[in-house]
Amino acid sequence: MTKAGKCETCRRRKIKCDESRPTCGSCSSRGRPCVYAQAPGDVFVQEPVAALMAIGRSHSTDSSADSGDVTPARVVPVFVAPTGAQTSFQVKRRRDARTGNGQFFTFKPCRLQKDGSGFVRMKEASAQEQCPEKAGLNRRSATISQKLRMTKQEVLFSRLVATMGISALDVSPFGDWMKYIAAPSAGGEHVELAVDYAMSSMVLFRSRTEANLAITCKAGKRALRSLIEHTASCKGSEGSVGLLNAVILHCAAEQFIGMAECHYAPHIVAASRIVASCYTGGGANPAVRSIASSICEDEFVEAMLWGRCSNLESIAAPIILDGSSIDLDTALGAVEYLLHQLPRLILMVRRATQAPDATSTAEEAIGMVLRLYHSSLDIYVGRACAELSENVRPSSDAMVPPCTERVLGFPSVPAFALMLRYSHYRITICGLIQTLCKLGSANVPVDPAQVEMEDVAAAKAIAMCADYALQSESPLVTLKVLGPLQLGFAGWYRLQKRQPSCDTLEHRQAVQMKAWHVKTARIVDEMWLNTPSNPWRLERVSEMCAGGHMETWMHDYRQPGFNGSLPGEEYG
Repeated sequence: MTKAGKCETCRRRKIKCDESRPTCGSCSSRGRPCVYAQAPGDVFVQEPVAALMAIGRSHSTDSSADSGDVTPARVVPVFVAPTGAQTSFQVKRRRDARTGNGQFFTFKPCRLQKDGSGFVRMKEASAQEQCPEKAGLNRRSATISQKLRMTKQEVLFSRLVATMGISALDVSPFGDWMKYIAAPSAGGEHVELAVDYAMSSMVLFRSRTEANLAITCKAGKRALRSLIEHTASCKGSEGSVGLLNAVILHCAAEQFIGMAECHYAPHIVAASRIVASCYTGGGANPAVRSIASSICEDEFVEAMLWGRCSNLESIAAPIILDGSSIDLDTALGAVEYLLHQLPRLILMVRRATQAPDATSTAEEAIGMVLRLYHSSLDIYVGRACAELSENVRPSSDAMVPPCTERVLGFPSVPAFALMLRYSHYRITICGLIQTLCKLGSANVPVDPAQVEMEDVAAAKAIAMCADYALQSESPLVTLKVLGPLQLGFAGWYRLQKRQPSCDTLEHRQAVQMKAWHVKTARIVDEMWLNTPSNPWRLERVSEMCAGGHMETWMHDYRQPGFNGSLPGEEYG
């Protein structure tokens, strides 16, 4: 057996380990972790030691984390198979004031000791060592070991590592909500239980076993009961940030489990209303603003499909100065503002199409649509997308979307989100303008051919964003493209309808891209256990988002016992 605190390699070579370092001098100089004997309860990871060490170094040198308060460190033991080597990571929760007192995890390699009762974290000086005169003892070094008992979140984290491998060491791919877990100003039992529910659902997402399903269902029942009780006792704006955290975590959990449909997400509606209430007092803290940004696409799709205005349309637009340099955060705020204005425009265009003789209604709709179409925000975001996106040479085995001619790459996930949201906005507003151009009583002062070209360009951009998302290691990046894929289908659907015959090149391209969108949407549907997409439903959604009439079958989603079967499923 390995002695307490001794590396297997150093023990064989009779080298004393340095207690103040995560690895001994010999192992550190060779770029390898200390090797310890395997112990019960370890987390098994099928990854090389080098990958573990690289992640440990990258997180331990994070300069942004050093500015925040640090909670007591915890240790997660990781056993690396099949080499037989074991390393451990010191898990620190850090609160970053720049993100509204949110929390995130950092990791660095550390050494574990073992006594007869289990793992211990570190050696600390005893009271006798600190005050040897009072204790009547000499100055001989004397240390004691302190046991480590993992919290519930750390146990769930260990399960994540066990089922998902090394990628679980970085929880950032699971969405912005992981940064706002149990913030001091927004904590509570309802948030803690929502954290358990969300993290259990992540384990279930990657490893759908009966045991994990039972654990997740139990956590979900407790979390939902606590959320209902807290909501009933919450008055006014009291505890609104904590309630928002819990609601977002419930939404995340239902997405990972496969319970949330993109057509009906009640937690998104609740979250958007809470966010709107947080802004009524003259602004919101960074945590609320970030959550508002994270639910941008979901809130837009929910409002559009159910024929209502966005709950977030009252959030003020960022100020854009003429000739100002491109800033990613400002561009994201601008495109989110543009998206939140679209549901109201869709309602106005729908009223204009239902009453074509009402000239005043059509003129009002045209005025609002064109003000957004020619706005400085639109121009600014378009410039930002052109600067932040880059052409990438695809590999030989890459599945490039047809008719797109190129592959997009992005320097960061926020840059990808900017392009996706802007394309989402552009294809919607181009569809609204084309609908208004068809009204006999309306005079739209735009070039229809130019709008049609921009419509196809936005559809191509959505296809390239979807292709980029499918190559991403983050599952939530893939989830974000499901709504835009529906509107990307709408662009090609409109292109097909404009063609005079089936023999034109544009008609063939439109048919090909429609099939590609259906196939890609079904890949995402299968990943998230959604109802499979089909052409019939996507065509109806295409007409709805361009100001067409509301489909009555949408209301079936709110009926108990709905099994997902819709008219026209046989055409899928």
